[in-house]
Amino acid sequence: MAIGVENIYFMCDRVRRNGGLVTRQPAPMKHGTTTAAFVKEPDGYVIELIERGQ
Repeated sequence: MAIGVENIYFMCDRVRRNGGLVTRQPAPMKHGTTTAAFVKEPDGYVIELIERGQ
């Protein structure tokens, strides 16, 4: 599952504060302006966070 967010760094911090784990830190995707991160929520589900660049 992937979720689009406006501020990926804020969302990763929020995941950590609520007991989740950031398994891939926010980083630019190849050949574009999109930033992606992967997080694991407390029940173990992995979610991709995507922030689209301008």
